[in-house]
Amino acid sequence: MMTVHFHNPQLAGRREMRLYACPVAQLATILEEGSPCRMKNNEHCDVILISNEGDRFPVHKTIIFCRSRGLGKLISKMSNTMVNLNMSTSILTGLLQYIYTDRVDPLKTPIALLKISVNFELPGLKNICEKALIDSITPKNVASLIWIADNFFCEALKKAGLAYLEENARSIVKTITWEVMEHVNPELFEEVCQSQG
Repeated sequence: MMTVHFHNPQLAGRREMRLYACPVAQLATILEEGSPCRMKNNEHCDVILISNEGDRFPVHKTIIFCRSRGLGKLISKMSNTMVNLNMSTSILTGLLQYIYTDRVDPLKTPIALLKISVNFELPGLKNICEKALIDSITPKNVASLIWIADNFFCEALKKAGLAYLEENARSIVKTITWEVMEHVNPELFEEVCQSQG
């Protein structure tokens, strides 16, 4: 069991901290709908993550370790309690929202969060981003999304991109990604060409 503190923004004007004792696996369901962790007073936070813009995010090391092996390993390598993650405030906000609530709403940067989900070993976040990218496939971006899918082992995204190519072969826009793919990853380029018939 662990103790988790968070500020409830739905109680406008009143500062109320709720104390929960819960297994980490149940954390996301215990956090109330619409209230991502807001650690305004830094209570019980033992690490501060810093964005590229200098914004500071106090977090709980135990929660980070339990939710993300990759991020936990990175934090454990640092000797102090302040860690610059070399990512924008919006990306870090999305990452922490996922770690604390199991969702990202709104999902503004699925490609960037997809890369982070792979690096920090967050398969749930990877699935969320992959689904968002599948829903965003167009004739102009399909090659880029297949390239991303291949590089980050997103089988569902790659399969959806190849299916989209097959169904929409005449409307595909040839972008620079096609040339890059042909030269850098000819096996993938061949696979893509075969799917177009």
